[in-house]
Amino acid sequence: MKLVFGEIIKKPTLYKVTDSSWFPFNDVVSSESVTAQVTVSRRGREHVMLKGVLRGKRRVGCDRCGQPVEQILDSEFEYQVTTKEEEVSELQDVECEDEDIFFIYLDGPEIKVDEILQEQALLAAPLRTLCSEDCKGLCPGCGAVLSSESCSCSFDDNRSPFAILGKLCNHGKK
Repeated sequence: MKLVFGEIIKKPTLYKVTDSSWFPFNDVVSSESVTAQVTVSRRGREHVMLKGVLRGKRRVGCDRCGQPVEQILDSEFEYQVTTKEEEVSELQDVECEDEDIFFIYLDGPEIKVDEILQEQALLAAPLRTLCSEDCKGLCPGCGAVLSSESCSCSFDDNRSPFAILGKLCNHGKK
């Protein structure tokens, strides 16, 4: 979805994004599980206010055991969009203020809403997904899910290239 910057009016206009092709993850539960709304309004000749809400569900694998987990995405965002960027020489150091992160500087006449929604979905996704906090993960030998299956693998600690570290740690203890 693209909005032409010059055609945005002062009165807030709501857009409901029903197409989920912008969604950056391939693991959506269903196409109805991702919704986005964007409201735009003109704030002067060279500024547009863009506010949005992104809600969705996706099914991902647990980072420890791989079991499916449903993840909720929920994000509200607000940007000031402008076509006029302050001139800054490449050699000059510029300090970013806190409010600078809420500005989008366009390099063309269109606001690419899909890119903004993709960014927000990525920011809303947790860095780590676990099926439970006490998930034990997978057995490195047989691949059993240790939280729900028993494993009878035996490991020879001496074969590990790190076995010497265990001997060093235990050397001082008697």
